[in-house]
Amino acid sequence: MLSTNYAVLYDFARNMKTIRIEKNISLVKLANLTGLHINFLCKVEKAQSNPSLYSMYKIATALNIRLIDLLDVRDIIFDI
Repeated sequence: MLSTNYAVLYDFARNMKTIRIEKNISLVKLANLTGLHINFLCKVEKAQSNPSLYSMYKIATALNIRLIDLLDVRDIIFDI
């Protein structure tokens, strides 16, 4: 089982890549739309980088979706 922290990051990465591909947006185009570096976006999609809230907002806006759509973590059990 993944740790909760990694599970949230992994779900964000998976959702981001899935939505980006569904919308036929390349990483190059997403980088241009967000102003974020393509290497950073690649790492985010591989769950190798933890994006800030502002970066997540920029990604969601560029994909023309709500931020909550990228943060769909309903299946994760949180230990609070």
